Amino acid sequence: MEKMSDKVNKRQRFTVHILFLAVSVVIELFICNFRVFQSAFYKDSDISDYLVQIDQAHLLPNGDLVLDEETAFISVIIDNEKIHNVYIDPENETCDLVLYVQDELISGAENKPRSAVERKIFHQIKASQYVFFESFGNSKLIQLELKPLNGNIIHFNSIKFNVSRPLLFSWIRVVIFFSLIEFLYLFRPESWVWQRMALFPGRRGIALLGLLYFGILLIMVMLMRNNPLMWNETFNPYGELADAITEGHLYVGEASPEISAYEGALLSWGVNDERVMFDHALYKGKYYVYHGILPVLLMYLPYRLITGKVMQDAAAELIIIAFLMPGLYMLSREIIRRRFKKINYALNLLLTIATFFGCSIPVLLSEPLVYHVAILTGVTLTVWGVFFWIRALPFADNPGILFGGSCCMALVVACRPTLFLYSLLLVPFMILSYKDYIKKNISLRQGVFALLAVAVPYAAVAIGLMVYNYIRFDSPFQFGLIYNMTSIPSKQTAVDVFEMIPLAFHEYLFRSPKFERLFPFIVGHFESNAKEYTGTIYYYQTIGCGLFKQSPVLLILFFSPLIIRGKQKKKKILLIVLLAIIVVVTFYICFDTIMTQCVATRYTLEFSLLLFIVADIVWFSLWNVFFSDNMKKVIPWLLEIAVITSLCIQMLSFFATPAYPFYLGNIEFYYNVFYLCHFI
Repeated sequence: MEKMSDKVNKRQRFTVHILFLAVSVVIELFICNFRVFQSAFYKDSDISDYLVQIDQAHLLPNGDLVLDEETAFISVIIDNEKIHNVYIDPENETCDLVLYVQDELISGAENKPRSAVERKIFHQIKASQYVFFESFGNSKLIQLELKPLNGNIIHFNSIKFNVSRPLLFSWIRVVIFFSLIEFLYLFRPESWVWQRMALFPGRRGIALLGLLYFGILLIMVMLMRNNPLMWNETFNPYGELADAITEGHLYVGEASPEISAYEGALLSWGVNDERVMFDHALYKGKYYVYHGILPVLLMYLPYRLITGKVMQDAAAELIIIAFLMPGLYMLSREIIRRRFKKINYALNLLLTIATFFGCSIPVLLSEPLVYHVAILTGVTLTVWGVFFWIRALPFADNPGILFGGSCCMALVVACRPTLFLYSLLLVPFMILSYKDYIKKNISLRQGVFALLAVAVPYAAVAIGLMVYNYIRFDSPFQFGLIYNMTSIPSKQTAVDVFEMIPLAFHEYLFRSPKFERLFPFIVGHFESNAKEYTGTIYYYQTIGCGLFKQSPVLLILFFSPLIIRGKQKKKKILLIVLLAIIVVVTFYICFDTIMTQCVATRYTLEFSLLLFIVADIVWFSLWNVFFSDNMKKVIPWLLEIAVITSLCIQMLSFFATPAYPFYLGNIEFYYNVFYLCHFI
């Protein structure tokens, strides 16, 4: 009977998935291809059936349209006919189209053609060739403004009006719809994922974890590999430093005496015909990389020695996130193992995904730069360091694991010194293990080993960095930022902190996203706050949005007073300490970025990780104690929506980034995605 029941259950589950696939196909057929049914009974007409006037171009006998100016205008006189669409097929060409229509919307003296639609037309992308627009009443004139992407000649296979659009079926859209439905179904409250405990996911749970990990990683790789601009960098300080080390020195270039005379001053461009090396430290006539050296030692230098080539920042970022993603999951799971053993596997997974996308990691991947490599490496080491620290509790019993965590946390300074503040997490960990030290008879030998396990890595890294700094700048404590001539050295900055700190908090935490009607739907650009300090303008990047807007799961932090007022004293003290550390770290990073460089999206990652760690603890605490059974039936749906929101905002950043514009790097791929989203 049990075997029969298992077979029936398997058959039912299989039927459900087939149904989801069928629903996805139906959506593709009847929603994404609704123009097929709308235009089924249109009567098409060729452009040759109308009176045509060509301006700023001339037509050759073979049908080629040769432009005399940048753009050509083809005006088609329509005899009061209702026009619904235009079909344009340029042979092996890509061109910009602006379609103007003169209809019954405007009458009188100002009856001029109005802009109805702007589009890029590709011979390779069939969906781009069918241009639908709203015509108010009968049309009198259709005007096509055309500009070829390359050259000044366009050959049209066909230009028609009121054509019946064929079925343009996309299996990619079907897969996206199917995956979305499956995700919602998988994490519904009644799902097996919510029945499993986070500490005992079982084979299905491990398989699901692997699927999510490789799925997200492959999507990131695909998006980055399809944008050649990300792999043709001219600004690669880490690659320069790797080359310099192979040559036996640490400087990456030498300046002329004319440039060296300006050492320590702001000199954005150069002197005479010599350019200053952008964003490098200039000291005693030599240029140095002031960014943390650890990524070079871990990735760039070995790659240079093995292959003889320079590693690109995009490749380095992909390597880093391959370690960061499992680290985020292991850290969340370890928190559960220590204090929240009854937490569901689904909650663990959803919060891990929310952390990855909520920390703006895809935004950093969409703009591979040396700054992002340093921050991502530091954050990855922090994640694994905190994991090992928690794993080592109580410290006296596990000096080996404690040593591993301390090594990770100490090496963070060699990537991004600001992230050293995460070492403050030792305080709550000591609180967590306080009772263990009281209850157990800890020997002096155990205590000494625990102390050495913490102190030795920090001391070793500190000595190494001081030697490295002294060789370059004759000072063990100078990292080189103040010698940067093309940025904003802190010694020359006069910032109104009381004015800029609120701006930084708003940008990092509360700024609303900027949306537009067309793909990629979210606006990405650089904008200035129009404030000048010692002749230098602060810029801030506006891709994405504030943490609380793009990551709704963080809103749970506002419910932390429920735990603080609760009866669980140990968790109350821990949460208060963590919240205090959040305030210190967030304020310091906002202050530091303002005083030294600017308000930029990349700095969000430096403190958002801590916000998500504390948010996870609040979620776990409320789930165990405060959420009723009825609330636990609704909250999974809210979490799913929150995760999907973060995912969409972050993934669109690959196409919205102004640093490596996808529409310039791979225009065909960009517009294939464009027309997958714009099926109207």
